[in-house]
Amino acid sequence: MGQFRAGYEQYSDLLRTVAESAHQSCVILTSREKPVDVAAYEGNAVRTLQLTGSPEAAREIMQTKQLIGSSTQKQQLSERYGYSPLAVKIVSTSIQELFDGDIDAFLHQDTLVFNGIRRVLDQQFERLSELETFIMYWLAINREWTSVAELHTDVIPVISKPRLLEALEHLNGRSLIEKQAGTYTQQPVVMEYFIDRLIEKVTAELFNQEFRLLLTHAWMKTTVKDYIRESQRRLIVKPIAEQLTHAFGGTDAIHCHLTKSIETLRQLNFHTSGYGAGNLLNLCCCLDLDLTGYDFSNLTIWHADLQGVNLHQVNFAAATFAKTVFTRSFTDILSVTFSSDGRFLASADSNGEVSIWDTTTFQLLAKLSGHTSCVVLGWCC
Repeated sequence: MGQFRAGYEQYSDLLRTVAESAHQSCVILTSREKPVDVAAYEGNAVRTLQLTGSPEAAREIMQTKQLIGSSTQKQQLSERYGYSPLAVKIVSTSIQELFDGDIDAFLHQDTLVFNGIRRVLDQQFERLSELETFIMYWLAINREWTSVAELHTDVIPVISKPRLLEALEHLNGRSLIEKQAGTYTQQPVVMEYFIDRLIEKVTAELFNQEFRLLLTHAWMKTTVKDYIRESQRRLIVKPIAEQLTHAFGGTDAIHCHLTKSIETLRQLNFHTSGYGAGNLLNLCCCLDLDLTGYDFSNLTIWHADLQGVNLHQVNFAAATFAKTVFTRSFTDILSVTFSSDGRFLASADSNGEVSIWDTTTFQLLAKLSGHTSCVVLGWCC
């Protein structure tokens, strides 16, 4: 970060000369990325300022481009692009060419990233390290201010906090993230860009059965606010489901492909399957697939939202659940047994409570409490 590209190294000599020589001139340098040389010379003679968006510049650009819309619509457009003069200029040109200057018609398309905006962001994306890219995907998934501690918990494989802080410093230096009281997020246009790339990448992984982001990033999280989880479902999981539906057509073909994907996961190391099983389970639910007979045994299942999901005859043998939510909450189950005719199931948990279930309707019939120690179950009749 901050290094000059090949062929431009002499600009470093120019900056050093301007910074160290006695003169009465002034050089103003603007960049989306802070050069390392500038940071080294900062002091009385060299100063840096973080440029923020300009509402005044945004209004002038929209007026110059003769865009049509109410004050509210103009403000909404400017806010989506962080009042960045460059971004507003690019999108204003597109609105004029594609929508005859009508801001409302553009806003109804519900898309921020296209054409010139994408090219600008592509340039910055290509300069990111793998860890920086992973962090940008996580910030886009989280969709709100995220602390260092939460990011450290999210990122797998596990990295040290110094490496995480260094990556965040680089991203901040590249003007790609917003910072506030030790928490981080992205501007809406940057967030949409990284969500689009994430969907594109993981869909290709599902088609090719070569998993990377499927394992390292949870498309939907159960630990966030309900409206955030619904946004993740709508903006990430659902578009992936729609692309699979378009590619494979019928339910049977999708079922076969996802079954193959689950088996591919099982062949990975237990600790390297990451978020994969949880992502696939959430994808199955989004597709409204009948999960009967699905085999998630011996997998780690992170962030699966199974509330209201029929899990009849789904194999979770030796599976590990983490941050997964069910229709009902359970403590540790220590003992289970079926009735002789298979109609009822009894379970005993670590709190000493015994639950009786109807195996045909999956309804809880009774909950028996009062035991003060471990309960071992055995059906007599």
